Amino acid sequence: MPKVFISGSITIKQLAPQVEARLDNIRAAGLQVLVGDAAGVDSAIQRYFRTHDYAAVTVYCSSDTARHNLGGWPQLHVEPPAGARGRALHTAKDVRMADDCDYGLMVWDGKSPGTLSNVIELLGRNKKSLLYLYPHAQFHTLQAAADLQALVALMDEPARLAVERKLALTGKLSRLLGSTRDPASEDDAASVQTQIDEHRARIAWHQQCIAELQGRLASLEPLDDLFGRLQ
Repeated sequence: MPKVFISGSITIKQLAPQVEARLDNIRAAGLQVLVGDAAGVDSAIQRYFRTHDYAAVTVYCSSDTARHNLGGWPQLHVEPPAGARGRALHTAKDVRMADDCDYGLMVWDGKSPGTLSNVIELLGRNKKSLLYLYPHAQFHTLQAAADLQALVALMDEPARLAVERKLALTGKLSRLLGSTRDPASEDDAASVQTQIDEHRARIAWHQQCIAELQGRLASLEPLDDLFGRLQ
């Protein structure tokens, strides 16, 4: 049976009805659920499946005992790297879930780096995600780097800069875009058009970055003027 990796932001405590409708579909299809042991979305997902007495759940954790396992489901302990602390302590289990799943369902607050990192892990494995962007109450399908670029473009600048610092997002996007297929190796029109769309999205991403940097540059005081006043 296919496995779905469900993840989300720790700031989100309640699931939107649209998300619960997707979980209803997962139960109806009898899919295997892989979920972490954190607060926020992880705990909300666990509460939902406990309420519906759904047994096909595995809780992944980085410690011997899960922080949250509300349904008493089987646990899979993933040993973190030696000396790992903070977020890095729990990243190993997220990577393992990305390895073990067939696709992802994400619930994102538009800011947290962890959920975005999970999407990147799945894209790097050519696995698709369905992401619910909580502030916009919209679903986004993420199956190519261009889809991730379009999602990142919806972030406000402080959140985007914070994610850039924590995830080195630009470099990861570049690597994902660089892994796209060679146009010469694909003859069907749909494949070529997909690659055209991805490259257009890449251009739009860089144009946006240039515009933001130009705006920041314009706000900086010219050094010549500053030195002139100091004399």
